[in-house]
Amino acid sequence: MWSAFANQTIYLDSNIIIYAIERGYRQAHTMRAMLEAIDRRAFRAVTSELTIAEVMSKPLALNDLDHISKYERFFAPNSALAIPAISRETLLLAARMQGSLGLKLFDSIHVATAQLEGCDCFLTEDERLGRAIAGETKWLKLSEVG
Repeated sequence: MWSAFANQTIYLDSNIIIYAIERGYRQAHTMRAMLEAIDRRAFRAVTSELTIAEVMSKPLALNDLDHISKYERFFAPNSALAIPAISRETLLLAARMQGSLGLKLFDSIHVATAQLEGCDCFLTEDERLGRAIAGETKWLKLSEVG
């Protein structure tokens, strides 16, 4: 299923990472396959540094050591996931997108990161965001993969 994306770069929105790490998502098989494909480097997976703050806040607030540990392994410097720094260039492009597309700040940082990293697809289950970026970046939903 993920082999169709060989040699492509896919941006992982925060919600995708939460579904993959915390399990219980209705497409668990697709998520497991995605994590395995990332580990095999079947495609290049990218997310923003911002994602770390977004996904870790709840496990840290709950002192959920299991999920904290899983996220720390997923975001480890030696993982196959690319996590570029949020640069001034990223923030300026995000500001432009906020104005032109009407995106929220966090969403615009994600989309700007995807564009600057040359992502072929933006994987998100956020339909509002997907529709907003459709003219900028190819929006991909999990249901289109698995």
